[in-house]
Amino acid sequence: MILRNLDFVSIQCLRKTSRDLRNFIDDVKPESKVTEFQLEFGDSCIKFLPKFDDKKDMLIRYQKAPNGGLGSLIHFNLIKMDLFEVSLEMILSLKEAFLRSPHMMNYEISFRKSDAEEHLVELFGEDFELESFWYFGIPDDLENVISFGFGSNFIVFERILRNIVPIGARIL
Repeated sequence: MILRNLDFVSIQCLRKTSRDLRNFIDDVKPESKVTEFQLEFGDSCIKFLPKFDDKKDMLIRYQKAPNGGLGSLIHFNLIKMDLFEVSLEMILSLKEAFLRSPHMMNYEISFRKSDAEEHLVELFGEDFELESFWYFGIPDDLENVISFGFGSNFIVFERILRNIVPIGARIL
């Protein structure tokens, strides 16, 4: 069996290639060759240090990043991601990035928790027809606007043509 010849990292990478492979690997449960592991928790960091049969060590670290690490993703034009929490600061940073970066087209972010909803009307004014959508003009761009939608568990930023903004919606 091929899985016997793969190391832990290779098996984890293979799991991510398709749902069928992930289910197969989860059912077969190939030997990980992990002999022990250590977990370290800090205020803004979690470290996982597995030790393997072949005496190789590895460090897997999750570190809390400012704005949820979104700053490193703004060079992509399309993003779909799930986050645990979306902050007001993150939303404002994304809005500014969209206004400055003509290549950013569509970001869809699902989340479980947000502190932003109660502040959006204060910052942007009433949303359009209670649909939680706002539209922002882009400096030096008369053709496009940024559409921002806020739902109970998602946000969407999208660059759209100005002429498809709903009639009656304000462009901020």
